[in-house]
Amino acid sequence: MGAMNIEIVSDPDEELAQQCMEFYLAEGWNSTPELMARLKAAYTSENFKQLIAIDKETGKVLGSVLTALVETKAGNPIMLLGSFIVTKLYRGQGIGTHLFRSALNADPRFHGINRGICSVDNMSEKYSNIFGYSNKLEGAILAKIIKLIDIDLSQLDVDPMLKVVPFEKANYNKVLTFDTKCTGLNRRKFLKAWMTPNKPELSGKVALDDHGNVIGFIRLSEGPKRRLVPGPWFAKDKLIATTLLKSALDSIPNLYHKYESLRFITYISNTAAMQTIDDITVSGTPIMKLMFGQFTGDVLNVNYDYVYNLTEISLGIV
Repeated sequence: MGAMNIEIVSDPDEELAQQCMEFYLAEGWNSTPELMARLKAAYTSENFKQLIAIDKETGKVLGSVLTALVETKAGNPIMLLGSFIVTKLYRGQGIGTHLFRSALNADPRFHGINRGICSVDNMSEKYSNIFGYSNKLEGAILAKIIKLIDIDLSQLDVDPMLKVVPFEKANYNKVLTFDTKCTGLNRRKFLKAWMTPNKPELSGKVALDDHGNVIGFIRLSEGPKRRLVPGPWFAKDKLIATTLLKSALDSIPNLYHKYESLRFITYISNTAAMQTIDDITVSGTPIMKLMFGQFTGDVLNVNYDYVYNLTEISLGIV
């Protein structure tokens, strides 16, 4: 099947979107309907798009991709592309390339600007050679899924004197200032929507210093298969990070009955984050995947030592 038999549809209806969701889940990705709704709300409907490839003859969905437009702290736009998939039976036929190029041209604002993507290991070279994503963030990104029964939370060091407050009670401008310091992005609209919980026990936690300045924050999200994802999980140092993680997990009643695993998405250059995850993993064999943040222009000015877990990788890179 060639690209001439493919129709590209933007912002598909509920039935087509559900077919895409089934593809993502079959690949073991962290996609859920709730996640897709949060992505659209956080990136805003004006700046978020889903494109799908459909067989013109059968109407069958063959692939999907997400795009978003974000802004650096200097005000420069970056086009993000993620959750790119073609169903296994139709790979190697040019459908993915056609869908990818359609996404790059889906919005006139994408033309001539920097573009970013979070790539899996076996696609990194293709994105670089064919689409120009030749500049990488420092080091790789490691995604690791660990069963809760293999985790000992008592191994987390806790600072009893650290002030931790719910996200809703924190000064949002100060949270945003710390977020920008961590990510190199201006996420004013995104962060508030992303941090707002859909369940009270998943409320974000914010760490404050003695002067009321934000020195870390965390938000737990639900993934498929009773999975929890701590993202974002940003902190000025390891003790702040471990205190935040313990506080967030302790806020969930019957944690081990409600959830089965934790998924960490970490820059391997953050040795404190890697060590923390190793410290609490006391048994079992985690499921791991290596990824890379890649750009067509300048890479983001990320403070790797502050990012203990990325916000999300369906579209994001930090």
